[in-house]
Amino acid sequence: MATNEGRAFTSIRIIGSGLIGTSIGLALAARGVQVEMLDRDSKAQKLAQDLISSEIAADPEVVLFAIPASALAETFEREYVLNPGSKFIDIASVKTKPQVDVSRIKGASTRFLATHPMAGREVGGASSARADLFEGRTWIYCPSFPDGTQVDSDVLEAGLWIAISLGATPISMSASRHDAAVALVSHLPQIVSSLLAAQLKGADSEDLDLAGGGLRDTTRIAASDPELWQEIIASNAQEILPLLINLQNDLATFIQRLGESASVGDLIEAGNQGR
Repeated sequence: MATNEGRAFTSIRIIGSGLIGTSIGLALAARGVQVEMLDRDSKAQKLAQDLISSEIAADPEVVLFAIPASALAETFEREYVLNPGSKFIDIASVKTKPQVDVSRIKGASTRFLATHPMAGREVGGASSARADLFEGRTWIYCPSFPDGTQVDSDVLEAGLWIAISLGATPISMSASRHDAAVALVSHLPQIVSSLLAAQLKGADSEDLDLAGGGLRDTTRIAASDPELWQEIIASNAQEILPLLINLQNDLATFIQRLGESASVGDLIEAGNQGR
């Protein structure tokens, strides 16, 4: 593996100055990489750059997209035209759409690595960024496209170096398998948590004072950013819908059997098995 003082590259431009993008920037700057933060929100960009406090390279070796999947096509095409020899990496929460968008640009697929660090917090923004956010977490990457196109080795090397140096464990996966997996382990839990927390609107404060850890645990991620999750769920609706239908069916069955003695036991037992 070609490195420069232990680094796979010396400069990076991160487009998107939210929680994940800024956390990556903080961690890379601490490892001697020159980091430039960009964002359509100039205040967010300035805050992220100030927090990172890094020199900015004129021509970054890597361009990392920490933006919603729906915004990738236009942003990627602009950056690719400026410097087609760069290494391009994205970290969106869905992977099929980014690959489809990039594959429409001739010659771009081999320079683009779709990835997704499985890390986050219920609070967003650059001010919530943490350099240790990815330690001990999984970082999914897609080394090939559905048509068989392989990502260039230097781009793959850069993506793997980011994940490993930030303390994550890289796992290779196809985009379609990724989207199905995160629908189950990430997107569905967010929906369920938000649905549950929505039932608390208008609740008596004295009743809520009685709540223990169970309610706090199951509603913690309901504090997530609505705009961000609207984007994520819309982008992966095809994979999420069957899961919601299954949940709906299970709930309907439970309601129908609520008066039966075995109903609650069956529900809890099924939950035990899933857990």
